[in-house]
Amino acid sequence: MQSSISCHLFLYHDLLADGVVETIAEYGFSTIELWAMQPHFPYRDDKRIEEIADFMEKRGVTASSAHLPLYEKVHAPGKPSTLLSPSDPNEARRKRWVQEASLASISAHKLGAKVLTFHTDLDFSTGSEEKEKAFHRSVVEMLEAVPFAGCRLAIENILSGAKYFEGLLRIIEPYHKDKVGLTLDIGHAHIGGDVVEAIKIAAPRLASIHAHDNDGTSDDHLLPGKGTVPWDNVIKTLGETSFDGPLVWEIRDTTAGNDPGLMKKRKILEEIRRYDANFSGP
Repeated sequence: MQSSISCHLFLYHDLLADGVVETIAEYGFSTIELWAMQPHFPYRDDKRIEEIADFMEKRGVTASSAHLPLYEKVHAPGKPSTLLSPSDPNEARRKRWVQEASLASISAHKLGAKVLTFHTDLDFSTGSEEKEKAFHRSVVEMLEAVPFAGCRLAIENILSGAKYFEGLLRIIEPYHKDKVGLTLDIGHAHIGGDVVEAIKIAAPRLASIHAHDNDGTSDDHLLPGKGTVPWDNVIKTLGETSFDGPLVWEIRDTTAGNDPGLMKKRKILEEIRRYDANFSGP
């Protein structure tokens, strides 16, 4: 299990011009999860991607994973751009997700990403045959569009509860575990749910982990210890699994990019570095 930093913390910054990669490397992290949305991650610009890849290589940083587009572009807080979903029953919008997600995946793979995490708005407590059919079409098309050896699509939980996780496992059951797995978002699982139970249910298909804290009621993406996630039990339970993928610290940028010198983010990275010793088990 390798600790990784999500660029969610830097989504309002330019990866190169604002010193993001250097800062992450400075605090001893060698892997990142790309927040693969424009303009933060310019996945449509091949030349720029090559520049980023070269820059990262020289600083000993690689991408372990990528978070595929949720929106067409990074937006200001509270002002979302067009939402993209693989389970959208509108065929034109669904195909738009596949197009953007596949382009983002191809560029992310050039930077080393092996786990490609994506969201879906499926709600297994109510069910939607139309949305599930759309989801399967999207997954099949993505597997054809991104045929890289060793790459794995990973559906992320946006809700919590045993029935929800069982629904996630059911919908990806037709696909080989080396091709499609789960990204367990600990913060999401903690909102109204049992994180330890979620780990145990997700373990057979676990591809990556998004780690952050909250008080059990809202998706705050806080540092560990700033909320009520039972981290000791999380660490113990993960140690009992065979999970060896990236553990991604997905902390929110509360400054909306207004952070000269990345000083607030430096403090966050310093705290994560200290906490990481707890996850040095498997």
